[in-house]
Parts: sequence; structure tokens; C-alpha cells
Amino acid sequence: MASVQLRGKYYSAKFRGSDGKQRCVSTKLTNEKAAQKLAEEWEAASRSDVVAKQEHKVVSDMLAAMGHFTPVGQFVDGWFKGNVQSWKPSTLYFNQLGVSRLLAFLGPRVAEPMNQISKSDLAAYRESSRSRAPVW
Repeated sequence: MASVQLRGKYYSAKFRGSDGKQRCVSTKLTNEKAAQKLAEEWEAASRSDVVAKQEHKVVSDMLAAMGHFTPVGQFVDGWFKGNVQSWKPSTLYFNQLGVSRLLAFLGPRVAEPMNQISKSDLAAYRESSRSRAPVW
């Protein structure tokens, strides 16, 4: 709970910051009620900062669990190995070809996290693959 204390002619606000440490900041106000209201607003803002940081951490953890921070090469390898048993030989051949072409197109970027590959990267790959003759 935020509080105020008269220090000289101005009230100082005491509240906990987003880091959990107690803060004592001059409000530059001479009216106690106005200073109290300001102190409460500052404390609420600091709490919302804590909530925002926690929300960011939760979302980041969820994305990591879903593979969004997994390197592209590792993700593709896992996807391929997880599906290879269900594919017919012809599907396996085309998927191997597609995966090898995609990884070659990305080059050293296969070591980047999945979230670093954009739609424009995939569109550029699609355009480059259109210029190749079909395999079948």
C-alpha cells in the first residue's frame, strides 16, 4: 500500500517498485490527498509493469515449448523423423527433396530460431523453387 510523508513543504510517495524495492519519491505536491492519489497511481503502474514482465515470461515459455525458439534445422529434422513412418515411398522422396532444398536455400540460417524465419523468407524460397524444373 502506497503512503505519503511530508518532507519539507512537499509530500513524498513511498511505494514498492517493479523490482520489489521500496521507493521514496517526491511528488512535488503540497496537498496530502493529491499526493496520496499520485502515490497509489505510481504503485499501480509499478504493479502493472510486474504483470507485463510475468506475461512476457509466460508467453516466451509457451512459445519455447511449442518450438518457436527451436533452430530451424532441428525443427525440420524432428518433423521429418516424426512423420517418415506414415509416408508412402513417393511422398518420402518428395518430402526429402523439398526439405533438402529448403535447408540449402536457408543456408546458415538453419541454425536460427524458427521465429526468425519470416513469411517473406518462405515466399522467396517458393519463388526460387518455381524457376526449377519439376522433378516428376
